Amino acid sequence: MKEIKAYIRPEISHRVIEQLKINGATNISIAKVKGIGLFEDPTSEKYDAEFIEKSSDIYKIELICFDEEEKKFTETIKREAYTGKPGDGAIFISEIQKEIKIKKDAEGIE
Repeated sequence: MKEIKAYIRPEISHRVIEQLKINGATNISIAKVKGIGLFEDPTSEKYDAEFIEKSSDIYKIELICFDEEEKKFTETIKREAYTGKPGDGAIFISEIQKEIKIKKDAEGIE
């Protein structure tokens, strides 16, 4: 299994999520985060007292999928998140080594 993390612009997050769901993604999390450095969007950056430097609001999408679904979901994110402007975001893919179900106290990937 794979974990896909994508950092995207907030204003297009709804269409990325919608297209992921249409393409069969079911294990999706989304969080509003601050982007610093390469994740800054020059058109929306502002000085942030918490970080004492420029930052941009971005959304982080996380989803878990089977290996054979990885390409479909990353292509969906790339297509829907693309604006051609600096700050479009990035996608990271990791291998899932183990899943532990908290309620069932069981291990394994289903």
